[in-house]
Amino acid sequence: MTTKRQSPIKLKEILAESKKVDVMSTFVVDPETKKTVKYNEYFDRTQVEKLTLELFNDMQYAIEKEYSFFESEEQLIKYELLLIIKYFSHFKNEIGDTFEEKIMAMEALMKIGLFDLFFDEIFDQNQVGEVIERVNKVAEKAVLAQEAINEALETKGDFK
Repeated sequence: MTTKRQSPIKLKEILAESKKVDVMSTFVVDPETKKTVKYNEYFDRTQVEKLTLELFNDMQYAIEKEYSFFESEEQLIKYELLLIIKYFSHFKNEIGDTFEEKIMAMEALMKIGLFDLFFDEIFDQNQVGEVIERVNKVAEKAVLAQEAINEALETKGDFK
């Protein structure tokens, strides 16, 4: 039995692999009207970081405005999925930047069934799962950091 020799990865291979994330594929939503969706098959990790930051900024905004939108875990997940659509489809420049515009876009996508189509047929489930996992890891770290800050503040108050 022959074992394959290990070899270090080459920058040329990395560059070729990284080009995959920039390629937009086409999904035909309605063959009769020829309506299509352009989307990324592979999710760019830098875009995932931006998505995560946007999610946390929007959550903070909703808290400041006293919106109850994120009180339900189901709503939080739907909003995360909306941001996946925003960042990894041609809707990036069409879905607004304000929280309210994103909610309107999400509701419209849901009403016509396109929201579900993205996750049932268009996006690769492994790619979606990786985004959700990364967001959850960041959220866990943020919670731990906040708990440490709160504990430090409480401890500091004990010494006064």
